[in-house]
Amino acid sequence: MEMSGTRSRPADLTREKLVTAVLELIERDGISAVTMKQLACRIGCSTTAAYKHVLGKDELLELAADRMIAQQLLPARSGQHWTDQIRAIVQANLYLEDHHPWVSDVMLKRYENRGAETPNVRKGLDRTREVLVRGGFSPRCAALGNALVSATIIGLVVEAKYRSLRVSGDLPDAISEEEFRHCAIDTLVHGLQRLLTDNRKTAASERRAGRVTRG
Repeated sequence: MEMSGTRSRPADLTREKLVTAVLELIERDGISAVTMKQLACRIGCSTTAAYKHVLGKDELLELAADRMIAQQLLPARSGQHWTDQIRAIVQANLYLEDHHPWVSDVMLKRYENRGAETPNVRKGLDRTREVLVRGGFSPRCAALGNALVSATIIGLVVEAKYRSLRVSGDLPDAISEEEFRHCAIDTLVHGLQRLLTDNRKTAASERRAGRVTRG
């Protein structure tokens, strides 16, 4: 029989409290320790009460991962060059991977099963596109650049998880992980700079062609 006062009343329980509790549980015992029963025990509620707020463990982990992602979102800074902002965006994502690798595990599983972004992943994509548009990219090129940034981040995250499988013929032992990442980010930024240059040339050509036609 449950003792009065040992469990939260259903009215006191919220989705946010569940997410906070699961993050604390992961921090203490790791993601493998997360079960709905263990979570209910930690927060002081019944599993039935917990299920009224989330569909189950997978949704709860996605909510927890999305909150972690929110913590590393960077605002678009008007006074900072767009290339520096792109570097910072990639590095923030890699910091999250290095310190909380379970987050990308949860997100990759979500994409594989549902192919849908979480709210804060969407915010991150929107902010990257905003940085590029402010940097002078056309909407179309900003969308392409955004996809390239995402692909680079995903590639580096997956590489971090499976670096023991890295094809090496490949990298000299003297090259550190930090150098490898720096090179990848440089390659991304240089590619984006080339994309912007080509975009501007195309726009200029179209303007000249328009003047000739009108003339």
